[in-house]
Amino acid sequence: MERNKKRQKMPNSQRAKQFAPFEALHGLGAILRKAEEEHAVEQETKMEVNLKSVNKK
Repeated sequence: MERNKKRQKMPNSQRAKQFAPFEALHGLGAILRKAEEEHAVEQETKMEVNLKSVNKK
């Protein structure tokens, strides 16, 4: 098969973008973001409790 001479080769940086919208496991990204937010809140709460206990000493 002969390559079309009028069309230029797509750069590799653009090639990856054509697959970007594909999400193999629908909703996984949202679930991971939510878990990350919950974890961050939990860690922040633990830090606040630790600071309060240190300040009481």
